[in-house]
Amino acid sequence: MKNESTWETIYAKGSQLNRYPYSDCISFFKRRWPSGVATDFHTLDVGCGSGVHADFFASQGAQVTAFDFSPSAIQAASELFPNPAVNYLVASFDEFDPRYNKFDLVFDRLATTCSSMDQVERFYQKLLPAMSPGGKVFWQGFDWGNSGRSFGTYEPDLQRWNGFTSGVFEHLGPTVFFKEEDLDRIFAGYGFESKRVISDRDTETGYTHSYWMLELSV
Repeated sequence: MKNESTWETIYAKGSQLNRYPYSDCISFFKRRWPSGVATDFHTLDVGCGSGVHADFFASQGAQVTAFDFSPSAIQAASELFPNPAVNYLVASFDEFDPRYNKFDLVFDRLATTCSSMDQVERFYQKLLPAMSPGGKVFWQGFDWGNSGRSFGTYEPDLQRWNGFTSGVFEHLGPTVFFKEEDLDRIFAGYGFESKRVISDRDTETGYTHSYWMLELSV
C-alpha cells in the first residue's frame, strides 16, 4: 500500500528515526507504574519506528512486542535499540496477529493514523480480545481540525487524506483525521479514561497542528 511504501522510503533514508522517547510517553507510563513493572508485563508498540519507545518500556521491566510495516525501520530499531526484552517484527496493521497474547499496555503514537479509517477500526477491534483485564492503551491520532487537512486530497473510499501539497504532512503519505464520533466507534468496548485534543497554533500563520491523545482501559 502507498502509505507503507512512503514510510519505507522515509525510514530507508534515515529520517524520522527518533533517538529519545517523547515526554508524553514517559509521563503516561510513570503515572501508572512509577516503580516499573514485573517481567510478565507485556507491552505492544504499534508502528514502532526507531524502537525508542519499545526500548524505554523494556528498561522499565516490560516484555515488548514492537512491529512496523517498514523493514528499514525494524532494521534500524534492531541496531539502535537492541534489547533482549524486545521482539521486533515486520508487519502491517492488517497482518499483525495479536492472538495468543495478553497485552497489559498498547502504545500507538501517531502510527495507525497513517493508514485508513477502516484499518484503524479493524486493528483495535481485533486487538480487544488480546488485552489483559485492566490493560491500558495510549493512543495518538490526528484531529479533524488540523490545518494540514486542507492541503490534502480526500479519498472517500478510505476516509483519509493524501497528496498533501504543503504543511507538516507534505511527503508523509496517507493520513486519517478523526472526529470524536470516529473514536467512539473505533474504540467501542474500550473504556475512555482520558480524551484530549492537543493543539499547537502558529500565531504568525494561523496554522494549527492538533492531535488526539487518548488513555483507554479494558
